Order: sequence, then C-alpha cells, then structure tokens
Amino acid sequence: MWLIKRVYMDGAGHEEAFYKDLTLDYIGLTHATGQPADAARSTPSKRAKAVANTYQQLVNGGGKSTYIALLLSVFEPSVNDFTQYLANRRQTEYHYRNYFHQELSVILVEMVNETGQTLLLGHAHQRRGDDVDRVLFICDAPDSLLGTPFDEVPSYSRAEHNRELRPYANTLHSFDGWLNLKSGGEGGVHWRKTKVNKEWRAFLLEQRINVDLIKTMVTFNSEEGGLTKFIDYKTEQDFLGAFFACTMSKDTTEQLSGLVAHEVERQGELEVIRRNESFLGDVLSNWRAFLEPARQLENAQTQQRQMDDGFREAMRDLTAFIEDTQTEQARLDDQAESLQKEIDQITSHRDLQGKRKALLEHDLALHQLDEQQAKAAALQDEADTNQRQIEITRTAIDYKVYAKTQDVYHQANKALAVFQSETEKPLQVIFDCTAGEALGVLERAISGHRQQEAEITEALALLNKESDALGQSCGKLQKKLGNLESESNQCRQDKRKGETRRDVLCEEGLIRTGETPAAAQHRLGLTLRDAEQAEEQAKVASGKAEQTLEAHQQVVNQASVAQSQARQSLTHAEQKHQAAVDSAHLLAEVCQALPAPTQHALGLEDANWHSAQCGSRISEVLKADTQTLNGMKQRLLEAQHQLNELKLTGHELVTKQIKQALEAFYDAGIARDKLWAFPHYLASAFNDDAPRIAAVIDRNPGRYLSLVALDEATFTQVSTISATLLWKGVPIAIHRLDEARDLQGMTPDSAQVVLSNPDKHGYSQAAYNARLQDLENVVASQAACVETAESALTELESFKIDWRLHYDQHGCHWSSLIEQRNQARSALTHADAQLAQAQKHEQKLRDEKAKAQAQFESAQQHRNQAERAHDTLTRFVDTEWATRDAAMVKLDQLAGQIQRNKEALERQSDELAQKNRVAESKRAEGTRIRIQIGEWDRLRNSAFYSGITASEGVADRSPQDAHEAAVQAHKKLLEAAQGNQVTALKQQLKDAEQAQRDAFDRLSAHSAYQTYPDAIKAAAISDLALINESIAQLEAQQQQLSQRQITAQATLQKLSENCEKTRESLDEGFVWEEQPTEIEVIRASLVELVDNLHETNHQLKRLQEQQTLQAKKIEDVKERLQSAKTAQAMIQPITPTSSAGLPAKILNIAEYADTLRTHCQTYAQLKETLQQQDVRVATVWGHFRKRIEEELAKDPDGRASQEYLRQLDLIATYHEVLGDLERVGTGITQVFEAVQDSLEQFQRSIDLTVTHLTAHLEGAIKLLKRAKSVRIPDDCPVLPGRPIVKMTDRLNDLTTDLRGFASARLQNWIAKGQIPRAPNRDALTADLVQSVFGEGDLEVRLLKTNASRPQWTHITRLEGSGGQRLTSAFLLFVTVGKVREYDTGISSAGFLLADNPLGKSNADDLMRIQTQMAKAYNIQLIYLTGISDENAQSMFDNHLFLNKVQKLKRRDLVTVDNERHTLWAASLVAKPQPVTVL
Repeated sequence: MWLIKRVYMDGAGHEEAFYKDLTLDYIGLTHATGQPADAARSTPSKRAKAVANTYQQLVNGGGKSTYIALLLSVFEPSVNDFTQYLANRRQTEYHYRNYFHQELSVILVEMVNETGQTLLLGHAHQRRGDDVDRVLFICDAPDSLLGTPFDEVPSYSRAEHNRELRPYANTLHSFDGWLNLKSGGEGGVHWRKTKVNKEWRAFLLEQRINVDLIKTMVTFNSEEGGLTKFIDYKTEQDFLGAFFACTMSKDTTEQLSGLVAHEVERQGELEVIRRNESFLGDVLSNWRAFLEPARQLENAQTQQRQMDDGFREAMRDLTAFIEDTQTEQARLDDQAESLQKEIDQITSHRDLQGKRKALLEHDLALHQLDEQQAKAAALQDEADTNQRQIEITRTAIDYKVYAKTQDVYHQANKALAVFQSETEKPLQVIFDCTAGEALGVLERAISGHRQQEAEITEALALLNKESDALGQSCGKLQKKLGNLESESNQCRQDKRKGETRRDVLCEEGLIRTGETPAAAQHRLGLTLRDAEQAEEQAKVASGKAEQTLEAHQQVVNQASVAQSQARQSLTHAEQKHQAAVDSAHLLAEVCQALPAPTQHALGLEDANWHSAQCGSRISEVLKADTQTLNGMKQRLLEAQHQLNELKLTGHELVTKQIKQALEAFYDAGIARDKLWAFPHYLASAFNDDAPRIAAVIDRNPGRYLSLVALDEATFTQVSTISATLLWKGVPIAIHRLDEARDLQGMTPDSAQVVLSNPDKHGYSQAAYNARLQDLENVVASQAACVETAESALTELESFKIDWRLHYDQHGCHWSSLIEQRNQARSALTHADAQLAQAQKHEQKLRDEKAKAQAQFESAQQHRNQAERAHDTLTRFVDTEWATRDAAMVKLDQLAGQIQRNKEALERQSDELAQKNRVAESKRAEGTRIRIQIGEWDRLRNSAFYSGITASEGVADRSPQDAHEAAVQAHKKLLEAAQGNQVTALKQQLKDAEQAQRDAFDRLSAHSAYQTYPDAIKAAAISDLALINESIAQLEAQQQQLSQRQITAQATLQKLSENCEKTRESLDEGFVWEEQPTEIEVIRASLVELVDNLHETNHQLKRLQEQQTLQAKKIEDVKERLQSAKTAQAMIQPITPTSSAGLPAKILNIAEYADTLRTHCQTYAQLKETLQQQDVRVATVWGHFRKRIEEELAKDPDGRASQEYLRQLDLIATYHEVLGDLERVGTGITQVFEAVQDSLEQFQRSIDLTVTHLTAHLEGAIKLLKRAKSVRIPDDCPVLPGRPIVKMTDRLNDLTTDLRGFASARLQNWIAKGQIPRAPNRDALTADLVQSVFGEGDLEVRLLKTNASRPQWTHITRLEGSGGQRLTSAFLLFVTVGKVREYDTGISSAGFLLADNPLGKSNADDLMRIQTQMAKAYNIQLIYLTGISDENAQSMFDNHLFLNKVQKLKRRDLVTVDNERHTLWAASLVAKPQPVTVL
C-alpha cells in the first residue's frame, strides 16, 4: 500500500491560512533523526517500510482544515467534493476556486510503498476570473531512475532560488510546457498528465490507490464530529446503509436503484393495461368474427375495383390503340402516297432517260453508219489504189521492154552516128559514151531510190508510232475488257450465288414458290411480329401469373404467418394455461409440504389457487403466526437477556472496583489471608450457603459487599496505606443521602433501603450454576421453538411469495387465460382453413404459372424460330440478294461497257491491222529498194566503170539497160568487130526501131500508161524480178481488201438497219435542247444513260415491291382498327371513362377483344354476388361496433385506454376498413399482443429485477460476512486475533431462499410507491438486508476497547468517552477498508488523515491502542491537532510543528516551527524509548 512520504504546497490556501514553499516530511525525520534535511530526504526508501504515524500540531484556527482539504484534493479533485466546501455547507466563500490565486499554485504528494518505490502526485493551478485552470500529473518512476522528481517540479517559490525553473513557474501554461518536456524526454513514459477527473481516477486506480476509501475520508473530514461521525447510528438499518455505501460499488447500487425505482413507478400502469387487455380481447374476438365475411366482401369489391380499373385501363388502352392505329394508318397512307409519287417521279425520269437514250442511240447509229460508210469508201479507195498500183506495176514491165527497145534504138542510132562521124576508135568512144551514160543512170537511180528509202523510213516511223499508240490503246482496252469480264464473271457468280441461296431458302420453306425475297421478308416480318406479340402476351401472362402467384404467396405467407402466430398464440396460451395449472399444482404440493399446523390453519385443501381469497387467507395466517413468533422471540430475548446478565454478573457479588482496591492493597504489602472481600469471607464461613449469605448481606449491603480485615493490625495497616494510596474509584456502599449529617462526616442512623433479589442464585456458586443451567435450558427450549416457528413462518412467507408470484403471473389472468386459449384454438382452426385454402389456390396458381411459363417458352421458341428465319432472310435480302440485284444491274451495265469496249477494240484492231499492213508493204518496198540500191551500187563501184565519168543520159532509162548497153559496147570494143560496122549498125538501128514500135504498141495497149505515165516510168526503173515480186504482193493485198470490203458492206447493212430501227423508236415530239452532237460525247452520254436506266429500273422494281407490301400493311391496319373499335363499343356501357396514366401496349387486338368479352360476362355475375355479401357484412359489423360503444359508455376511470377507444371509435362504418383489413386486424392484434406482452413484460421485468436484487442481496450478505471475518492482527499488542465486528450466527447459517425475500421486498416497495433513500446511505441495500434478518436481529456489535477487557457493543449504543468512540470509529474504518480490499483487490487507503482527533481521544491507553493497531494494519496515521499533549506526542513516530505568521500581502503564512522541531528532535535523542507494560 502507498504511504505519504512528503507533501509540498506553494501558493495555495486563503488569507487566514496560506501555504507557500512548505515541505512536510512524514517519514524521513522519523528514520533520519539528527540528519540534515537533505540527508533525510536522500535516505533509502527501503527504510520507509515501517509505518510512521505523524503528530502534526497547529493551533486551532491555524489552517488545519485547509491543509487537509488541499491534501485530499490531490486524491479527490472534484470541486464539489472539496472538504472545506462540504464542511461549510457549500458556501461560496469556501469554494475550491477561492483557495487558488493568480500566481501559480503547486501541490505535490510524494508517496512510497512497502517495496520502496516512490510515486509523485500533484496538481498545479492558476486562478482565471471565477474559474481555476489546473493540470493534474503523476510520475510513477522510482527515485533511482529519475532522481528526485519531487524536488524538480517548478513552483513560484522554487523559481526564486533556482533560475533554471523560472521559465516554467510563471504561468500554468509554462508549467504545462515543463510537463511536456518531461514527458517527451528521457523517462517520459513515467510522466502523465490530465485535466479530466475520470482519467485521474483511472491513473490512481492503476497505481492501486483506494480512491473510494479516500472518498470516505473526505466525507468524515467534512462532517462535524470527524471520524467519530462514522459510528453514530440510531438504528441498525442506518448502520447498514452507511456500511454498504462505503463497501458496495456506487455505480452498481445506483443502477440497481434506478432499475427498482423504474419498476415501482411503472406499477401504476398495470391496472390500465389489464382493462385494456379485457377490452381489446373482446374487440379482437368480434373482429375475427367480422373478418371472414369482410374479407369475402373485400375480395369481391377488390375484384370489382380491379375489373373497373381493368375496364378503364382497357378503355384507355383501346383509345390509345385506336389513336395509334389511326396514326399508323395515316402514316402508312402518307408513305403509300409518297411511295407512289416517288414511283411516278422515277417512272417519268425513266421515260425521259429512255427518250434521250433513243435519241442518242439514233444519233450514234447515224454516226456509226456514216463512219462505216466512210470506212467502206476508204476501203474502196484503198482497193482502187491497190488495183491501180497493180496495173501500173504490170504496165511497168511493158514499159521496161519499151524502154529497153528505145534504148537499143538510141544506142544503135548513137553508135551509127559515132561511126559516121568518128574514124578513130569509134568503139572506144561509143563505149565511153555508153559507160558514162550507164554510170550516170546508176547514180541517178541510186539517188532516187535512196530518197524513196528515206521517205519509206519516215513513213514507217510514223506508222510505227501510230501503231504503237494503237497497240497501247488496244492493250488498255484489252486489259479493261479483261477487268470488265472479271467483274462480269464476279457479278454472274454473285448472281448465281444469290439465286442458289434463294433456291436453298425456297427448299427450306422460307421463300415460297413464285414469291420474291422481299415479299418473303415482309411475310416473315409479319410472322415475327405475330410471334413477338404472342411471346409478349405469353410473357405478360406469365408475368401476371408470376405476380399473381407472388401476391398470393404473400397471402399464403400471411396465412402461414397467421397460422404460425395462431399456433404460437395457442401454444403460448396453452403454455400460460398449463403454467398456471402447473403453478397451482406446485402450490398445492408446497402447501402439503408445509407443517401440519400451518396447513390446518390455512384450510386450503380444496381451494381455488387462482382466487385472491387464497392470498387473503395466507396473509391472515401469516399475520397471526408473525404475531405468535414475535411473542416467542420477545420471551426468548428476555430469557437470553437474563442468561447474558447472569453470565455477565456471575455469582460474584464483588465488584470490579472492590477487586481493584483489593489488588492495590495486596501490591502495597497486605497479606492475602488477612484482607478479604466480605462476600468471599461469608461464603467461606457459611460454606457457600446462599440463603444464609443472602440474609446477612441483605441487612447491610454497604457493609457486607465491601472489604473486611481479619485483625486490628491488618485494619491499622490498611488504614495507613489507604492514606497514601492513589485511589480514583468510587465508594462501594450506597446509603440514603442525609445532607445534614453526611457533610459533617457522621454516619447516619436512617435505615437502609435494600433491594433484594428474590432469586438467590448469586449468593453461592452452586445456586449460580443451577440457575445458569435452568436459564440455558429455557433459552435453548425457547430458541428451538422460535427456530421452528421461524422456519414455519419462513416457509409460509415463501409460500405466500410463491402464491403471490402465481397470482400475479397466472391467477389474476385465469379467466382471461381460458378465454385466450379458446380464442387461440378458434383462431388456429380458422388459420389452418385459410392456409389450406390459400395453399390450394397457390397450387392452382402454380399450375397456371407453369402453363403460362410453358406457353411463354413455346412462344419464345416460336419467336426465336421466326426471328432466326426473319434474320436469315433479312441477312439474305440485305446481303446476298441485294448483291445479286446489284450484280444484275452491274451485269447490264457491264454488258454495254464490254460491248462498247469490244467495238472500240475491234475498230482500233482493224486500224492497227491496216497500219501494220501498210507498214509491212512499206517495209517490203523498202527491202526491195535497198536490194536494188545494193545491186546498183555494186555495178557502180565495179571495175567496169573505173575511169568512166558519169554523164547524163535519157531521164527514164533503166540502169540495168544502161549497164547492159555499156557491157555490149565494151564487148564490142573488146571484140573489135570486123566488117562493115556501119551496115550492121544501120541494120541494128532498123531492128531496134521495129522493136521499139512493137513495144510501144504493147505499151499503148495499157490504159494506165495513158493515165499514170510517171508512176509507170518510176516503177520500171527497178529490176524485173522486183517488179514481179511487187505485183505478187499487190495482188495478195487486193484479195485481202476484197474480203474486207465484203465485211464492211455487211456491217454497213447492219448499221443501216439499226439506224432505221432507232429512227422508229424516236419520239417525234421530244426535243432535247442540250443534245450532244460530238460522237464521243454521244457515246459517253449514252453509256451514262444506259447505266442510269439500269439503276432506275432496278429502283423502280424495288419501289413497286415496297408498294405491294405497303398495301398489305394498310389492309392489316384497317382490320386491327376495326377490331379495336368493336371492342371499345363493347365496354362503353360499363366504363365510359378512361384510366389515367400511360397506356399499355396491346399486342394482339383480336385476342384482347376476346378477353374483354369474357371479362364483361364475369363482371355481370360479380355485381349480383356483391349485393348478397354486403348484407351479411353489415350484420356482423354491428356486433363489433356495439362492444366499442359499450366501453365508451363506461366511466372514464373504469374503461379502457382513451387512445385505443379513440382510434377504434374513428372507424364508424365497415366501409372504412374494407381494403385495409389486414392492417387494421394486424393493428388490433398487435395492440392486444402488445398489451399481453406488456403484462408479461411487467412480470419478466419484475423477475429480472428480483434476480438483480437477489444477486445484490447475496453480495451484501457476503460483504457482511467479510466484515465479520475481519480481525485484529495476531501480532498486535492489543487484543490480538479478536474480531472487530460481531453479528448474529444466522449470518453464517443462512439457508433461506433469498429470492423470496427480494421479491417480497420489491412488492413492498411497489405497494408504498417508492424505494428507500437516505443521504450518504445505501438505504435500498440496507432495507433489503433488514428484510431477511429483521430490524435489530442482525445484532451488529462493534469492538469497544479499554485497558482491562474487550467488549462488543451494539452499533446503536456505542457510548463512552471520546477516545473510545474514536478508537471504535478507527476500527470500523479499518474494517470497511478490509472489506473493500476483499471486494476490489485494492488494499486499504494506507493512511488515515484526521482533523483534531486528540480533542476526543487523549487518554493514553486509547491513543496507544490506536497507534499500535495502525501499525498492525500498516496504516499511516496523520493526526492534525491544536492540542499540545506530550503523552500523546510520545506515542507518534513523527512530529510536525507548524506555526502561523502574518507577513505576506495580508496573508497569514503557515510555516514550520523549526525551534519546536529542534527541541523535539533533541528530546528524542536524550529520552530512552518507552516500554509499554500491559
């Protein structure tokens, strides 16, 4: 446990007692006497294991109470529990805040435990207006770890001497900063601070400081009388209240008191609840009778409302459907009209395009015809030219012959002339002339052919260029044709693919025979729409079936819940009924177990245990038995009192004072056989004859109850000793007062009054023993009778409690229990029937749901199939068939393009072939010219013409002929012909002339020679072989030209026919102002028109298909519109108005109309049923209202709750509850059950409270047993091992059912309407314990000490000196601490702080007892007193002398009186330790 080692106060107190820089040591000076203060403080704390009691002296009015208040505020910092504030009845001037000031105030308490560990507690304050700021702090480290924290804490006064502390001692804020430094530095975990009282309490409890016992110390230090107030009790219950207030948990007690008070306050509601239960039970019964027909009517009305709503919704839906359908019809009509307009526009556009196409085709045909005619003419010209060339070439052969003959003639003529003119070497001249002419002819021919070769080369280059261009163009056309053919092939493939897929879909049945894919798509779309509508209808039907099932499942669940509730209600009702029966049986058994006299007195063998008369009878018997028992107890108490008095007084007539005087004389030297007590002498003389002894003593008790000296010497010796013997006792004999003689010292003569005891047992030992035995037998006999009567009474009380519990739980509700059970059985039967019906209907709904689900799944499957078919066909139409249609359009376009490109290719190919033929002819001609040039060049460069000079000759002469002439001339030259050369030449000339004429005749036969002489002459220059080759080539070309002419004529005939045909297609009245005229523009425009026409025709075909489908849609809409109007006319008489809200979508109008027709028939039948059910419900409702009106007619104090009546009375007619039956019924049921639950809850709450009270009572008795077991330690010099508190032995042998007492006490408090309360007392626990033992029967007795022998005095009669009372209070304080230690594990407070106790206890022996017992219990006594008592001081280990001086700001400072301390310390050194003699 913790002891106070040192206390430091600075800046605290009030003007008349102010503490500044004051340090008080409660342990150090005791064990360090003669040492300096610092040495004393540094003494190892292990020396503090021995408890040091402190005598602290300060004059009265010097501030002792202020010191105690400030010191205890460290442990109990609550401002409302400040000791001075409490002691002065909470006057403002003694408030906590008035003991602190604007400067920093610090209070420190250093504590030490048995292990030597120190603990520092403290708080710092600073006044701020009417408030005080403070911080509480603790340091739990030993001095060895942190030095001396006690001496390091800053304060205003310490800072004056220690500069290091000044920054932290100015304000509370700076002090708090110092604490933060400590907690943040080394060893900071040992420093903690708080401003919250709850946390501070937790800190102290953590250190195992008994704050509750210190709180008790606060209480008695704040009361007048101090610690002795702790034992001032008028009754035993008052003591128990104080005892339990100190030992039991305050929180637990307050919680229990609140719980019990709540139960007491609630009991006023019980009667109202019972009235409510009766009334609501009747209402609920009538409601249940009304419920079934009301439900039927409600269901019928609900069905009618639902049908009305359905018809209104149908009207709304039909109206919306008609509007939507009409809108759809208008939309379809608009679409059809727009479609027709679009078709007309496209048709008009197509016709216009057709007219333009016909016009362009005619123009193109004309152009083509003209072109072909031009081609034919050109071909004819070419053939004519070629034929003319053939004739020229052939004529050139004859010309060549003619030219040769002409040359021969010319040569012969020339030679003749030479011979006629030249005489010398004529042959040579002829040769030279001939050779020169031949060489000149060769050179002219070579030059002319070279020029022709160049021209041919140039022509060939141009032809090659043109041929290359034509070749490239043909290549492009061929490539384009190839691409067009590939594209055409792809289109044909797409066409075949689409048609193949169509054939497959036809085989699969998706497309019917003769049906277009678009029509099939529309048909499948309608099928899909129907399937979707069927699916939606099936889904709606399935959803409705599901909703209906779910809704009905709620009905089933409600019915099941209602059945379960009914079953539970029945079970509960049967359980309560059976519990009542069982309880009654148990009461009967308990009654039979009662003692026979009790049973006979009760007379309840055939009683109705549920009747209140049983309770009355039990109370009567209990009252009588209680009175009998009280009488027995009174007699027992009297006998026990006689026995106790007998034991107390004994048979000895010698008083304590006589014995003390006798022992004093013996101690002074008187012989024991010479001085006797007179009764002992008479007993010895009369041999213990009690009557004889009594006869002597009764004559003069004053004389014969005193001492007697057997001889004179002894009498003289006694007389001498008595003069010097210090005797403080009282005289023994009592005589009648006679003031006149007594004051003069004379013995009066008046007779003595002797009160003689008729029972002479006290005059001898034998008589005393006999009397003692008789009284013990009487007490034992009466105690046995009392015990038997108490047992019987306890059993009867327990039986009454059992009956009361039975009656409260069952008996008072017996008729209601029977009614509830019957109602519960009826309700269960009804609930079973309702559940069976609901389950049957549920099964039907499940079947309908399964059927609807199957139909939905079938419709879903059909919809999926239709959707797949429609999707398949839609994908086909949108992809493959659309591709096929596009391919067909493209094929038509491609066919024209291919045809046009083929024609272009053919034209260009023909042109290219023509170019190639011309080029080939040119190349052949060039080849011939190059050969001819080669031959001529060889002749020209031959040796033959060596030395010959070219000369001009005949212009058109053949080089070959000229060369042959030269050769002949050379030959003649070489031969040197002999003979007459002239004659020969003349003959030769003559022959040549004839040959010339013949040749010319042949030449003239050719007409070509007349027409083309120059061409013939030019052709004749070449060699004959070349001329013949050219003729062959020209003839071959002529054959080709003839064939081409035949083909051209055929084409021309075809184009002529086409032109005639296109002319017939022309619209004579059509005028195209922007008609193209150029052939290429015409061709391009015609291509564009043809492509557009193909697209237009395809688009027109598609629109016409859409028009057909649109017509079908319009027809379908008209049919649906007619069906809707027919259905609307059918429900018009039932519901002319429409429902609000968004209309539902009607999927299938035909089925919808059929369903409405069925509903109309059902509605007519329902109206008849409603009329019948309404009459039945009105009758049953009258009974329900009657019971409410009966209750309303009662007196307000005797009827049910006004709230229930008001709510029920609001329901005037049954029409108000129809549609809300379940809620209203549930509400009534719930209210009724709530009322029943309230009754049960009352009982359960009481049972729970009784349980808590029982546990509390057991805990209280346990605490009493613990208090009874507390004893003075065996090592205590005073009364070792003696118990401090004694109580009745019944406390240990208690076997009574405590729950019965707790229950009875609770009922008693309930009857009184309040629970026991008293200030500073646990009155509830005390009253609860008293109910078990009775007032005064606990026999609580407290040890009353004195120097001779112990006494245990009843707690209400603790009289005696102040010292005795203080000692007893100290012992009781120790006992309470020990009990708390047993209960919490926390040891006693460790110290006892008392204000001025020596004023009440200054007897040496009593003070010695207190200090010795304090040491035995390890309790540190700190007594503050204003009395200077050296004897008292000597019994304390530590002494503190304080003084009060006035010297600081009109404040009286309390300081240490060092002079008195020095004197006292010196006396301790000089004075030997006293030896205590017992």
